[in-house]
Amino acid sequence: SDLSIRMASDTTIGYLPQDGIVHHGRTVHEEVVLAFEDLLALKAEQHRIEDALAHATEDGDGHDKLLERYAEVTERFKHLGGYEIDARVADVLKGLGFSLADQERRTEEFSGGWQMRIALAKLLLGRPNLLLLDEPTNHLDLAAIEWLEEAVRRRPGALLVASHDRAFLDATVTRIWELRDRRRSEEHTSELQ
Repeated sequence: SDLSIRMASDTTIGYLPQDGIVHHGRTVHEEVVLAFEDLLALKAEQHRIEDALAHATEDGDGHDKLLERYAEVTERFKHLGGYEIDARVADVLKGLGFSLADQERRTEEFSGGWQMRIALAKLLLGRPNLLLLDEPTNHLDLAAIEWLEEAVRRRPGALLVASHDRAFLDATVTRIWELRDRRRSEEHTSELQ
């Protein structure tokens, strides 16, 4: 039978492949902050309006419209967590094993396993509705795995993960399918909420 997948139009999907991830041209911090594309656009608009206000005369309709738009942009930035970006980035990068010095290093200086950690950091910061992870613990040490388990448990949204790490699965998912020869051969349901 044909398989069909339906989802809401506002669904966002984040996918972490098992390998083949390469970042270059930015520092680690600069790269992961790209997860906040919408917030960065609002921040850039704030700066443009500030510059326009600095050169506008206070009397006139244009000045009032700039002030009104500035208030709207600032409120949206605040509502979406714009003032929490630095704290969230610091928490995720620390949890995945990056030091403060690492955050200022160029992404191309990192090996494949660390490239995966950079990609994982961006996905977690972006907060997609559906998170698809392919063997996410392959390149993580125990401390990073434990941190990821907690991060995945407390995030809103759905998770679909392919993994041979039974301990990670037991800590993070509510249903497990074992696939062999392209068929579901066994189903387990855990007690996780």
